[in-house]
Order: sequence, then structure tokens, then C-alpha cells
Amino acid sequence: MNLGVVRMGMLSWLGAGWGCAVDGGTPPNLEPRPPAVEEGVAWSLGSPSLPLLELSLGEPEEAQDVQDTLTVRTPWTSLGFDRAGRVRWGTALPFRPRGLFFHRVEPGLVLLWGGEPLAYRRGGANPQASWAHDQDRLELMLPVGQGPPEPGSVTLTYPLSAERERRLSPAGSGLAPEAFARAQVRHGEETHQGWLLPAPSHAKFGVTIPPSAEWVMSPGLVEPEWASGSVSDGARLVLELETTEGVVSVWAKELQRGQFEPVRVDLSSWEGVSGRLVLRSEVTGSAQADHVFLGQPRLVSRKANPRRVFMVFMDTVRPDHLSLYGAERDTSVVLDGWGSSAVVFDAARTVAPWTLPSARSVMTGRH
Repeated sequence: MNLGVVRMGMLSWLGAGWGCAVDGGTPPNLEPRPPAVEEGVAWSLGSPSLPLLELSLGEPEEAQDVQDTLTVRTPWTSLGFDRAGRVRWGTALPFRPRGLFFHRVEPGLVLLWGGEPLAYRRGGANPQASWAHDQDRLELMLPVGQGPPEPGSVTLTYPLSAERERRLSPAGSGLAPEAFARAQVRHGEETHQGWLLPAPSHAKFGVTIPPSAEWVMSPGLVEPEWASGSVSDGARLVLELETTEGVVSVWAKELQRGQFEPVRVDLSSWEGVSGRLVLRSEVTGSAQADHVFLGQPRLVSRKANPRRVFMVFMDTVRPDHLSLYGAERDTSVVLDGWGSSAVVFDAARTVAPWTLPSARSVMTGRH
């Protein structure tokens, strides 16, 4: 089944417009594609159709030296004044938070300024020095005349984030090689499933190329979880086909931080060929933080006439304000038309009172 999803964030039914993004489940590509086939396939790495035959994992430099405490060394910028008349100083956040809301400090996270702990406080009218953060920025609220924080005067202790950083290395994770490589990573506000191959690594999978085959993935470099000084200068990812006649380089790309671009590689010219599909991550400079990740890698053949499902998520709408569910005003005339021949659930319950976990539960059937 080919699943298409329309995601609508914070949609007001009676608002001025709709904001939506369409995700058809496979990356866009304007290049010519192999013809569709009657019976499509979608093989993921490590499945019975693509069994793992060999795995060698690299160990990022300095991976074992990650400490629970780090010193903030990035420059501070004035962000103006807050309601209490303090000066707001901001710098890049040296760790990657997991929350969406930042009204309180995360468990185990401590900031010291000049060796003294500061209270975490967002907003308010308290004139005392405090600190806060959001998704990308660390802020200190200091009294007027204090000036920016001195270099090295701010330290952060966050064992959970440091542990996440250690888990990006095979040795630090404590996992068996295949369990480590089958990874789930965070990129921006999204979580991705795939394979983690810190450079230099390689993985070989047994394969017989199906008709009209394409290799599909979203490769990139995972950003550090705990910015203790190691920053990747880029790495290279190579896709090869190894047969009894030799090794063919099928595709290669230089990967940069902060980019997870979808890739589609035409393999149809090797239809019926049996051998090994090889994924190789290579160091291009230093091996520091070269956390090469392949998002949802799979070998696919398009089905000629797939069954398609179109899902519409409408957020922040009360059912008792829709005429479909009995509201007196005709607020949902089009939906009423759809509902006249559809199954309508009028006693449904959600697993959570907000959008993200509710939508995930709809898609997975899990709590």
C-alpha cells in the first residue's frame, strides 16, 4: 500500500487559510524513473530479502572523552531587555533538547555562572540573574551593567545529553554492532529510523536486484547531542554493488552537517544480478563526530497501480462545532457530504490531549 499523508498544523477551521505539506512516502525526483511493475517490492536493510552479511563500524575520534560537564565557549550576543529590566544575553545551545516546551528545566540539567548555580526562570519580573533556553538558544538574564558573561564563566552539566552523545559511538553505546547500527536518531524536531555508520564503516547485504529497482534513502550527518568540542568536517557515503565479476561504484556523495536530503538511485540496469549491496562511509578529513546516518534505506520497485490512502489531519477543532457532529450552524458542509457515505466515529477517544502523540497513535495503533 502506498500511503499519502497530509499534515495540517494548528489549523483553524474558520481561519483565513490552510497550511499543509504532502508526504507521499518517497522522495521527490524529477529524473526519469524505471517503469512501474505489476508486483512492487519494498525491502529494508536486514530484512530476509536484504540480509546483513558483513558489518564493520568505525569509532569517532574523542568518542570516549565525552564528559557530563562542558564549558560554554561560543560568543554571547545582547538580545535586549526582559520585563524585569535585566539584559538578555544569548548564545548557541550546546545540546539538543527533546521537548517542545521550555517553561521548566530538564531533569539533571544545571548551569553554573562564575561557579555559582543560577535558577532556571523564563519570563517573570524577578530582578535576580537567571537562565533559560529554547530549541536553539541558551539565554542568561543578567542585571544591567553586568556585561556579557566572561569567556569560560558558564558551564553546563547534563548527564542525559552526554550519555546520548556517547551512544553515537559503538564503544560508548555498549551495544552489539548490528544493534548499534540499527538506529533511531533525532534531526531537528523529527525522529528518523535507519542505519548509523560512523565513518569509516561498511555494511554488506545479500541481494538479487528486482525488476525496475531503485535505492531510496535520506543520508546525512547526525548533529552532536552534546557539543563538547567535536564537530564533523564532513564525510563521504558510497553505494557499491559487489558481484563475482568485481565491484561497481553505483553512487557516492559528500555529506555535510545539517542536511538530510532524499536520494533515489536507479538500479534497474542490474536487474536479476545477485551479489552484495555495499554501503561505505568514508572519512574526508578528521573522523571527529562523523556520525553518518542513512534514513529509511530501502530497495524498492514501484507498483503499477497501487492502492492509495489519503489521510487528512485537522488540528484544534471541536467536534461540537462541526455540523457533521450535530452543530446547528453549517460549519462543515463539505465534510458533511463526505460523512454521508463514510464511517463516522462519534465515541472516539484519544491517547493524549495534544497533537503529536495522538497522530502517531493513529498511524501506528500503539499507545
